[in-house]
Amino acid sequence: MEKSIKFIHIADVHLDAWREKELKRLNFLAFKRVVDEAISREVDFLLMSGDILHVSMPSIDAIRFLTRELNKLKKHNIEVFAIPGSHDLNSAESSFLYVLEDADLLKITSNMKIENDSLVLLPTIYKDDVVIYGMLGRAGSLEKEYYKRIKDLKDWEQHKDKFKIFQMHIGVNEIMPKEMQIPQNIPLNILPKGFDYYASGHIHKTIIKEVRTLNKRGYICYPGPVYTDNFQELQEMRGRSNYLYVEAIFDGKEWKTSIHHKTFVLRDVIYEEINVNGLTPKQVEEKTLNMINNNNVDDKIVLVKYVGSVDGLISNIDFKKLKEEITKKGAYIVKINTSHLSSKFDDSSIFIENRSDIKEIETKFLNEIIESAKDKYSFDVERVTTLLFNNLSEIKEENETSSTYESRVVGKTFSKIENLMQKEVDNR
Repeated sequence: MEKSIKFIHIADVHLDAWREKELKRLNFLAFKRVVDEAISREVDFLLMSGDILHVSMPSIDAIRFLTRELNKLKKHNIEVFAIPGSHDLNSAESSFLYVLEDADLLKITSNMKIENDSLVLLPTIYKDDVVIYGMLGRAGSLEKEYYKRIKDLKDWEQHKDKFKIFQMHIGVNEIMPKEMQIPQNIPLNILPKGFDYYASGHIHKTIIKEVRTLNKRGYICYPGPVYTDNFQELQEMRGRSNYLYVEAIFDGKEWKTSIHHKTFVLRDVIYEEINVNGLTPKQVEEKTLNMINNNNVDDKIVLVKYVGSVDGLISNIDFKKLKEEITKKGAYIVKINTSHLSSKFDDSSIFIENRSDIKEIETKFLNEIIESAKDKYSFDVERVTTLLFNNLSEIKEENETSSTYESRVVGKTFSKIENLMQKEVDNR
C-alpha cells in the first residue's frame, strides 16, 4: 500500500543570539517564515534538530515569540519533534524546551534509559507511518560518549515499514568538508544504522549526503542555520536563511525520499574588507566613507571588516561616527569587525564589537590543546579539556556575588573532573 509524508527539517535557529534589536528581529522573522512555510505546504510535521535557542533560559521576548509560533503549528495540526542542542541545554542538561513539551507544543525525541551502563534509545511514533529516535547535543559535543554506549533501539523490529528518522546535533567526520573534520565530530561507524533520514544540526552548513547502512539507502542532512548568529556567517551567507523540505513515498517495498534545500533572504548584506596598512586614522575614516558612497546601502545589512596595521592609534579611529554616517545613508544596521586590525603603537583602547571572534578563537584554541596533548596523558584529554571550557564559561546568576560564583563554578568543575577520572580508573 502506497503512503506518503512530507516535513520540514530545521536546526540552529539561535533565538536570542543577537544583542542588536534589528538583527534579533530578523532572527525571529526567519523562524516565523519557516513556520508559515510549514503551514502553507501543509506538512505533517516539523523537525527541529537542536539550538533552537541561543541560551538555555531565553528572554521573555523569545519565550513569547516561540510559544506563539508553535501554537500556530498546533492549530494547523502540524506536530513538532525536537532535540535540545548544545545551546539549548545548561550544565545540568536542562532546557526551556522541556517546558514547551510540558505545554504540549512539541515533543522531545532524545529519550533514553540506562541499562547496565549502556544506553537504550526510546522511540517516538508519529501516526502509523514514522518512528523517530533522537540524541541530544551537549556543549563541546560531549555526547560523543553517549553514542559509544548505545546498546539498543527499543522496539526497532516492530517498525519495519515505517519511515525511520534519527535526530542528532553533531558532525559526522566522513561527510564533512576537510576543514571541518575536527575531534568533536563522530565517525560514521558509531551512528545507529538503518535509518531513512538522519536529521542533524550543529554544523552551520547545508550538507545532504547519501549513505548506505544495513543494505539500506538513507540520507544524513544538515539544513544550515535558519538565521546566522555571528558576523562571519552573515558575511559568508549574505543573510541567507535555510531549511530542508522533504517528501517521502512508500511504494509497498521501500521509502523513496526527495530532499529540497530551500533558502530566503530577509535583508541583503553588503560586506566590505578595508585594508588599512600604512593609513592614518583619519585616512581610514575617509576610505570607509568613500567605500559607502560607492554602494547602495539602503535597507541593507552593512558589514565592515578592517585588516592590517594602521599608522597611528586605533583608538583615534572614530568607529561610532562611521556607524552613524553609514546609518544616515539608509543602512538597516552596521556591524564593524576590528579583530584583524593592529597598530605598531601601544594601544589598549581597541574597538571590539564582534563576539563571534571569541567563539572562533576558543574553538581553535580548544582543538590545538586536544591535538598537542592527546598522546601525552593517560586520561581522555578531549573530554577533560572540553569539560573545563564549558564549565568555566558558565554564566553568573542574578544576585550572585563574585566569590560565590567562582566557588560554585570551580567546585562543580573539579567535582566533574574527579568523577570522570574515577570512571576511567574503574574501567581499566
